[in-house]
Amino acid sequence: MKKKPAGFTLIELLLVVSLLAISVGITGDIIISIMRSYNKTQVTNELEQNANFVSQKLEKELRNAVGAISATATSIQFNNSQNNTVCYRVTTSGAVTALQRSFSVAASCTNYTTITNNDTVNGVQVTCTKNGALAPCFSVVSGPEPYVVDINLTFSQAGSQSASFTGSVSINNTIVVRGSY
Repeated sequence: MKKKPAGFTLIELLLVVSLLAISVGITGDIIISIMRSYNKTQVTNELEQNANFVSQKLEKELRNAVGAISATATSIQFNNSQNNTVCYRVTTSGAVTALQRSFSVAASCTNYTTITNNDTVNGVQVTCTKNGALAPCFSVVSGPEPYVVDINLTFSQAGSQSASFTGSVSINNTIVVRGSY
C-alpha cells in the first residue's frame, strides 16, 4: 500500500490563495468606504458648525443694533445697544478667506479676530454668493426706519479640493434691525 505524501495539492493551494485574495479585496473596499464616510461627516460637521455659529452671532448682534448701519460688499459696521462699534468683514487670511469680527469702544474698527476656522487643511473658505452667483456679503436693503440688512455668505471646504467629498453651506438671510424702528 502506498502512503499519501503529506502536504497540500496544487488545487488546494490555489483555492486558499483565491479565497484570501477575495477576502482582502472586500475588506479593503469596506475600509475605504468607511474612511470616505468619515471624511464626508467631518467636512459636513465643520461647515455646519461654522455656518451656524456665524449665523446666530451675526443675526443676534444685528437685530439688537442701534443707530446707523453702514455696509460695503465685504464688510458691515454698526453700534450695539451699549454704543460700542461692531464690525464684520470677509477677508483673506493666509491662504483662506475667512470672516472676521472687531469690537471697539471707538468709532473705528481695529484688531479683527477671525471667527471662522481658517486652518488651511480642515478650515472653511467664506465667499459671498447668492443662488450660486457672486453677490455682496452685506448690503443695507432699506433704512433708516427700519434698517433691513441682506447677508449672503457661503462656507465651503478650505482644504484640498481633491478630497473624496467637498460640500458647502450657504447663509442667505434678510434681517430687520429692531433698534431702528
